[in-house]
Amino acid sequence: MKYMLLMFLVLPSVVFSQAISVFNASSVANEIEKASAKITSFKGRFVYKKDKSSYFGVITYVSPNKLIMQFGSEANPADKKIVSDGKFIWVQKGNLIARQKLGEENNPVKAWNIRSLRRQYIATASSNGLEIKYGQTPAYQIVFEPKINTTSFRRIEMIADKKTSRILRVRGISRVGIVTELAISYSEINRGYSDEEFVVNTTEESQIYDNIFE
Repeated sequence: MKYMLLMFLVLPSVVFSQAISVFNASSVANEIEKASAKITSFKGRFVYKKDKSSYFGVITYVSPNKLIMQFGSEANPADKKIVSDGKFIWVQKGNLIARQKLGEENNPVKAWNIRSLRRQYIATASSNGLEIKYGQTPAYQIVFEPKINTTSFRRIEMIADKKTSRILRVRGISRVGIVTELAISYSEINRGYSDEEFVVNTTEESQIYDNIFE
Protein backbone atom coordinates (compact mmCIF):
# COMPACT_ATOMS: atom_id res chain seq x y z
CA MET A 1 0.00 0.00 0.00
CA LYS A 2 2.84 2.38 0.89
CA TYR A 3 4.54 1.45 -2.41
CA MET A 4 1.36 2.20 -4.39
CA LEU A 5 0.96 5.51 -2.59
CA LEU A 6 4.57 6.42 -3.36
CA MET A 7 4.06 5.60 -7.05
CA PHE A 8 0.91 7.72 -7.09
CA LEU A 9 2.80 10.68 -5.68
CA VAL A 10 5.92 10.34 -7.84
CA LEU A 11 4.48 9.32 -11.21
CA PRO A 12 2.55 12.55 -11.93
CA SER A 13 5.66 14.62 -11.32
CA VAL A 14 7.70 12.38 -13.66
CA VAL A 15 5.13 12.57 -16.45
CA PHE A 16 4.75 16.31 -15.96
CA SER A 17 8.50 16.90 -16.11
CA GLN A 18 8.75 14.98 -19.40
CA ALA A 19 6.08 17.22 -20.92
CA ILE A 20 8.02 20.39 -20.11
CA SER A 21 10.29 21.69 -22.81
CA VAL A 22 12.16 24.95 -23.06
CA PHE A 23 10.21 27.24 -25.36
CA ASN A 24 12.09 30.33 -26.40
CA ALA A 25 13.56 31.87 -29.54
CA SER A 26 16.65 29.67 -29.35
CA SER A 27 14.63 26.45 -29.08
CA VAL A 28 12.42 27.52 -31.99
CA ALA A 29 15.55 28.25 -34.05
CA ASN A 30 16.81 24.77 -33.12
CA GLU A 31 13.63 23.19 -34.51
CA ILE A 32 13.87 25.22 -37.72
CA GLU A 33 17.52 24.25 -38.07
CA LYS A 34 16.68 20.55 -37.65
CA ALA A 35 13.92 20.78 -40.26
CA SER A 36 16.15 22.67 -42.70
CA ALA A 37 18.93 20.11 -42.27
CA LYS A 38 16.57 17.41 -43.57
CA ILE A 39 15.86 19.34 -46.77
CA THR A 40 18.39 18.69 -49.51
CA SER A 41 16.29 20.39 -52.19
CA PHE A 42 12.94 22.05 -52.74
CA LYS A 43 10.79 23.61 -55.42
CA GLY A 44 7.91 26.01 -55.03
CA ARG A 45 6.35 29.36 -55.75
CA PHE A 46 8.02 32.50 -54.47
CA VAL A 47 7.08 36.10 -53.87
CA TYR A 48 10.03 38.46 -53.72
CA LYS A 49 9.69 42.00 -52.45
CA LYS A 50 12.25 44.76 -52.34
CA ASP A 51 11.17 48.13 -50.99
CA LYS A 52 7.93 48.87 -52.89
CA SER A 53 8.44 46.41 -55.77
CA SER A 54 7.05 42.86 -55.83
CA TYR A 55 7.94 39.91 -58.06
CA PHE A 56 6.78 36.32 -58.26
CA GLY A 57 7.93 33.12 -59.88
CA VAL A 58 9.15 29.55 -59.40
CA ILE A 59 12.15 28.69 -57.23
CA THR A 60 14.31 25.57 -57.27
CA TYR A 61 16.93 25.13 -54.55
CA VAL A 62 19.56 22.47 -53.89
CA SER A 63 21.53 22.65 -50.65
CA PRO A 64 23.84 24.30 -49.91
CA ASN A 65 23.99 26.97 -52.62
CA LYS A 66 22.44 26.02 -55.97
CA LEU A 67 19.40 27.99 -57.00
CA ILE A 68 17.09 28.96 -59.84
CA MET A 69 14.59 31.78 -59.42
CA GLN A 70 12.56 31.88 -62.62
CA PHE A 71 10.36 34.97 -62.64
CA GLY A 72 6.84 34.69 -64.02
CA SER A 73 5.11 31.30 -64.06
CA GLU A 74 6.02 27.87 -65.44
CA ALA A 75 3.37 28.29 -68.11
CA ASN A 76 4.35 31.87 -68.88
CA PRO A 77 7.92 32.49 -67.71
CA ALA A 78 9.35 35.98 -67.82
CA ASP A 79 12.67 36.69 -69.53
CA LYS A 80 14.35 37.21 -66.16
CA LYS A 81 15.90 34.68 -63.81
CA ILE A 82 18.50 34.40 -61.06
CA VAL A 83 20.75 31.35 -61.03
CA SER A 84 23.40 30.16 -58.62
CA ASP A 85 25.57 27.32 -59.91
CA GLY A 86 27.41 27.04 -56.60
CA LYS A 87 30.28 29.27 -57.70
CA PHE A 88 28.63 32.30 -59.28
CA ILE A 89 25.33 34.12 -58.95
CA TRP A 90 23.88 34.99 -62.37
CA VAL A 91 21.15 37.56 -63.01
CA GLN A 92 19.81 37.12 -66.53
CA LYS A 93 17.36 39.34 -68.39
CA GLY A 94 17.16 38.44 -72.03
CA ASN A 95 20.68 38.65 -73.48
CA LEU A 96 21.96 40.77 -70.60
CA ILE A 97 23.73 38.76 -67.89
CA ALA A 98 25.30 40.02 -64.67
CA ARG A 99 27.69 37.59 -63.01
CA GLN A 100 29.16 37.78 -59.53
CA LYS A 101 31.20 35.35 -57.47
CA LEU A 102 28.88 33.73 -54.95
CA GLY A 103 29.40 34.86 -51.38
CA GLU A 104 27.54 35.05 -48.09
CA GLU A 105 26.36 38.58 -48.78
CA ASN A 106 24.73 37.91 -52.18
CA ASN A 107 23.17 34.47 -51.62
CA PRO A 108 19.38 34.93 -51.99
CA VAL A 109 18.61 31.91 -49.80
CA LYS A 110 21.30 32.42 -47.20
CA ALA A 111 18.65 32.32 -44.47
CA TRP A 112 17.71 28.74 -45.40
CA ASN A 113 21.12 27.65 -44.11
CA ILE A 114 20.22 28.22 -40.47
CA ARG A 115 23.44 26.84 -39.07
CA SER A 116 25.47 29.32 -41.10
CA LEU A 117 23.08 32.15 -40.27
CA ARG A 118 23.37 31.52 -36.53
CA ARG A 119 27.11 31.97 -36.63
CA GLN A 120 26.52 35.68 -37.27
CA TYR A 121 23.08 36.24 -35.74
CA ILE A 122 21.33 35.38 -32.49
CA ALA A 123 17.67 34.33 -32.39
CA THR A 124 15.31 36.53 -30.35
CA ALA A 125 11.55 36.72 -29.85
CA SER A 126 9.56 39.19 -31.93
CA SER A 127 7.35 41.84 -30.36
CA ASN A 128 4.33 39.76 -31.43
CA GLY A 129 5.55 36.70 -29.57
CA LEU A 130 6.88 33.41 -30.88
CA GLU A 131 3.55 31.98 -32.10
CA ILE A 132 1.49 33.73 -34.77
CA LYS A 133 -0.95 33.02 -37.59
CA TYR A 134 0.63 33.33 -41.06
CA GLY A 135 -2.53 33.64 -43.11
CA GLN A 136 -4.42 30.57 -41.87
CA THR A 137 -1.27 28.66 -40.95
CA PRO A 138 -0.13 28.38 -37.31
CA ALA A 139 3.47 29.52 -37.37
CA TYR A 140 6.54 30.52 -35.41
CA GLN A 141 8.13 33.93 -35.78
CA ILE A 142 11.63 34.77 -34.60
CA VAL A 143 14.00 37.67 -35.18
CA PHE A 144 17.71 37.30 -35.82
CA GLU A 145 19.84 40.11 -34.41
CA PRO A 146 23.48 40.45 -35.51
CA LYS A 147 26.25 39.47 -33.11
CA ILE A 148 28.58 41.99 -34.75
CA ASN A 149 27.94 45.24 -36.63
CA THR A 150 29.56 44.17 -39.90
CA THR A 151 26.76 41.86 -41.09
CA SER A 152 24.80 42.62 -44.28
CA PHE A 153 21.51 42.88 -42.38
CA ARG A 154 20.80 44.62 -39.10
CA ARG A 155 17.67 42.52 -38.61
CA ILE A 156 16.24 39.33 -40.12
CA GLU A 157 12.66 38.26 -39.41
CA MET A 158 11.75 34.62 -40.03
CA ILE A 159 8.39 32.84 -40.12
CA ALA A 160 8.22 29.02 -40.12
CA ASP A 161 5.37 26.54 -40.25
CA LYS A 162 4.59 25.43 -36.70
CA LYS A 163 3.84 21.84 -37.76
CA THR A 164 6.83 21.20 -40.02
CA SER A 165 9.22 24.00 -38.91
CA ARG A 166 9.83 24.74 -42.60
CA ILE A 167 10.67 28.35 -43.41
CA LEU A 168 7.78 30.21 -45.03
CA ARG A 169 9.05 33.78 -45.16
CA VAL A 170 12.23 35.71 -44.49
CA ARG A 171 12.35 39.49 -44.26
CA GLY A 172 15.66 41.30 -43.97
CA ILE A 173 16.46 44.93 -43.23
CA SER A 174 19.87 46.02 -44.49
CA ARG A 175 22.27 48.37 -42.75
CA VAL A 176 21.01 51.21 -44.94
CA GLY A 177 17.33 50.41 -44.36
CA ILE A 178 16.52 48.50 -47.56
CA VAL A 179 13.80 45.91 -46.89
CA THR A 180 13.98 42.60 -48.76
CA GLU A 181 11.45 39.80 -48.38
CA LEU A 182 11.23 36.28 -49.78
CA ALA A 183 8.20 34.05 -49.20
CA ILE A 184 7.94 30.47 -50.47
CA SER A 185 5.12 27.94 -50.81
CA TYR A 186 6.60 24.49 -51.34
CA SER A 187 5.48 22.04 -54.02
CA GLU A 188 8.33 19.49 -53.94
CA ILE A 189 10.78 18.48 -51.23
CA ASN A 190 13.98 16.44 -51.66
CA ARG A 191 13.65 15.65 -55.35
CA GLY A 192 16.84 14.98 -57.31
CA TYR A 193 18.15 17.67 -59.68
CA SER A 194 21.06 17.44 -62.08
CA ASP A 195 23.88 19.98 -62.13
CA GLU A 196 22.99 20.79 -65.75
CA GLU A 197 19.76 22.43 -64.59
CA PHE A 198 21.80 25.16 -62.89
CA VAL A 199 23.94 26.01 -65.92
CA VAL A 200 23.35 29.40 -67.54
CA ASN A 201 23.34 28.96 -71.29
CA THR A 202 24.86 31.84 -73.23
CA THR A 203 24.97 32.67 -76.93
CA GLU A 204 27.07 34.93 -79.13
CA GLU A 205 24.51 37.65 -78.46
CA SER A 206 24.83 37.38 -74.68
CA GLN A 207 26.37 40.37 -72.95
CA ILE A 208 28.04 39.35 -69.70
CA TYR A 209 29.03 41.91 -67.07
CA ASP A 210 31.20 40.79 -64.17
CA ASN A 211 31.29 42.06 -60.60
CA ILE A 212 28.74 44.84 -61.10
CA PHE A 213 27.37 44.28 -57.57
CA GLU A 214 30.60 45.33 -55.89
